[in-house]
Amino acid sequence: MSKSKFSEMYGKKVAPPETAAHEDDDDSLDSNVYSGHDSNRNGRPVMEFYIVHKDGKHEAFQYHDVKNKMFYPIDPQHPDEGEDLRFTHDGTAVIMNGTGLRDVFLAMVRHTLKAIHEYDGRPVKEGASVIAKLTIKKPVKEGIALVTPSKKAG
Repeated sequence: MSKSKFSEMYGKKVAPPETAAHEDDDDSLDSNVYSGHDSNRNGRPVMEFYIVHKDGKHEAFQYHDVKNKMFYPIDPQHPDEGEDLRFTHDGTAVIMNGTGLRDVFLAMVRHTLKAIHEYDGRPVKEGASVIAKLTIKKPVKEGIALVTPSKKAG
């Protein structure tokens, strides 16, 4: 029997799933220019996204726990204040300030947002969103922070 379509299709070496799933990544962490967010260019929804702080710290957020998404455009009376994007995730409040945040908001609503990058000083990619300020407020329960401190008080 000659080569079948199956062997033609599956006889080729393909990238491992973890690599293939990220073929369309715009990995702005490895780039010389800054972009405020990465989205799935093919429009497929994703299950979670992550935030990269300017100090390199990463935090992941699952879409099913993201609530209260709000976008505030630039106020004409206070144009220097930029745009705001806010949401909550399982009790954690995330507040972003910058420009081009409507694109981040729409990607979040469509579940195609893969990453948000706080501005880190690199030159900005033309037309890119910029997350100038990022604030994450962890939940507090009965006056005790739910986040364990890195050092014990002694």
